[in-house]
Parts: sequence; structure tokens; C-alpha cells
Amino acid sequence: MAVFGGISGSAVADTSSIGSILIPMMTASGYGKDFSVAVTVTSSCQGVMIPPSHNMILFAMAAMGN
Repeated sequence: MAVFGGISGSAVADTSSIGSILIPMMTASGYGKDFSVAVTVTSSCQGVMIPPSHNMILFAMAAMGN
């Protein structure tokens, strides 16, 4: 998920695309549905912060003050 979040730069896109596959697989493996959703959502949010996501690049450009 971290790779996809870094490429798309959107936690919503990451959750909707990967979550539709990952959550049913996790529940089939014995994890609770609440836990599966929580892991998917938090990892999606974390993936956006990993460079070189475009959100972090834009933030860095804005923070430079140029």
C-alpha cells in the first residue's frame, strides 16, 4: 500500500482500490472486519506521507518560500 499511496498521492484512491481486495482477504484469513478496515485506512494515510508523493513535493515547494 505504501507504494501505491506514494504514486497516487491520495489516501482515498489508495483505500478504495486496494481495500476492495485486501479487506475481504484479511477477513477470510481470520482477522476481524473492524481490524481489517483499520489497518487498511491507517496504511493508506501513511502511504501518502512517504516521499516522493506529490503532496509532500508540493508541501516542500510551498515551505521553501519561493
